[in-house]
Amino acid sequence: SAGLFFFLDASYCNGIVIKNNTCDNMRIVPDENYNLIRLDHCDSAIITGNSCVGLKYDDPGNPPESIARCFIYCTDSNGVEISKNILGESNLNVYNSSDSYLYMIYIFKSPNTVVRNNLIYDIEYQNTYPGSYIPAKIFTVWGSTSDNLKIFNNTFDLIGKNLADWDVSCGVSVENSNNVELFNNIISNIGSSEGNNCKGVFAIISTTQEYADVWNVLGSNSLRYAGSAIEGIGCIDEDPMYTAPSLAIYTLQPGSPCEGTGEFGYDMGCYGGSDPLPD
Repeated sequence: SAGLFFFLDASYCNGIVIKNNTCDNMRIVPDENYNLIRLDHCDSAIITGNSCVGLKYDDPGNPPESIARCFIYCTDSNGVEISKNILGESNLNVYNSSDSYLYMIYIFKSPNTVVRNNLIYDIEYQNTYPGSYIPAKIFTVWGSTSDNLKIFNNTFDLIGKNLADWDVSCGVSVENSNNVELFNNIISNIGSSEGNNCKGVFAIISTTQEYADVWNVLGSNSLRYAGSAIEGIGCIDEDPMYTAPSLAIYTLQPGSPCEGTGEFGYDMGCYGGSDPLPD
């Protein structure tokens, strides 16, 4: 069946705008590394209003090493905005003899990046290499060596369901980045009861999240906040009361604890804030 390696691969394209594209129900061609949208040295780029729902990846072939796969990949780019994108209902299966990684949003050496009002939901990732316990690791947002990140008003739900007991799932992971702002996010249903080392928010350098809901982080050795991540003012641990998550409707029901309790009185999650994801 038809497939793709990249939807878009851009290098040295300052100010590029990737907007309102739909690549639903696509299949990724088996390859060691893929990135749906890849930016390299693209300052002031904007990735907004894109949809990728129902992406499939099934790699039954010879296992490559050091696999890293990303939906949105951003490296060596300053001042990028990643906003109002929908990534969901994707089942990815790898056959790999070493650790494999899935990053929904990957930010590396990209300071002043803004990640806001994105909906990421219902993501599965399995490593089916037989006869060993090689983990599949999911990171919804991974930011490394990128100072002044802002990650706010996102909704991340059902990330890493059906994990095996040696697999890993994480909502937001921040590494070696200073002055990171996290607020108004909803991070829910991370991992599975069989998973291991499932985290809501992880940080290496002291990082505080405020006005956020981190709820139902599952699995053994699971933590809502791990490493040097700190639960700050206005944070809760409650069912966000999505309208109909089984139908991918992630607006909030009336009476939700996330309604009007974000910073500045906004709703938490992707449908809150001054420029929300359209419902």
